[in-house]
Parts: sequence; C-alpha cells; structure tokens
Amino acid sequence: MNFLEVHAAASNKHLFGTGSREIVRDKLTDVLAILNAEESTHTQIQAAVLSEATFTELTAFAKRHKKTIERRRVAYLQSKVPPVAMPDEVPGT
Repeated sequence: MNFLEVHAAASNKHLFGTGSREIVRDKLTDVLAILNAEESTHTQIQAAVLSEATFTELTAFAKRHKKTIERRRVAYLQSKVPPVAMPDEVPGT
C-alpha cells in the first residue's frame, strides 16, 4: 500500500513525464479497482490506516479518477469466471 501511496503522490503532484504519467495512472486505477472489488482486502487496508494522514494521496487520486476506477471494477468483476468442476469432482459421477 505504501508503494501505491508513493506513486499516487507523485502522480498527484505531476512528477512524472507524459509517458510515465499515463502508465502509472493506468496501473493505479487498475489496482484500486481490484482492491475495491475484492472484499477480502478491505479488512487489511482498514488495519493499515493508522491516522487521518494515512493514504491521503491515494484517496485524493481515487477521488479524481472515481469514474474510471468504478468502470474497471465492474469490468474486473464481470471478467471473473467461476471455476468449473471437473467431471471427477462432481458428486455422483
């Protein structure tokens, strides 16, 4: 999470060049979409928040890119295919 926070801070403060900025923005929005989609990560992230200052840059980035993150979250959830049971794993076969 600290790695994401550092990249969000650099992005928020326009410290990346044009090409790098797009790559970082793309990766941050993807990761935030997945973290939002996977409920198993929510408890771990909440436990990492130690004060009001924790993840402020990541929060600011997420607010600015809210629509993109939400679109990617939905796409991620739609792309998840439930596992198919193999014939020898299905009871009664």
